[in-house]
Amino acid sequence: DLFSPHPLRRLAALGYLGSAPPSVDLVLLLRDYSAWETRPLLKKRAAALVERMEEALAARALEAI
Repeated sequence: DLFSPHPLRRLAALGYLGSAPPSVDLVLLLRDYSAWETRPLLKKRAAALVERMEEALAARALEAI
């Protein structure tokens, strides 16, 4: 429902994805969504999720070194 015509469903999908473990695929999906989304609140929420997931992935990569 991330690309649903209903904003409330998109918000719920963002909440669900926010609880998922970070992955590169999920970051790419959220970037696509952020480019597509027109509502500022949902766009800001997606950007926050992308930032959080990128930080988690970077930390994980540093731990692997």
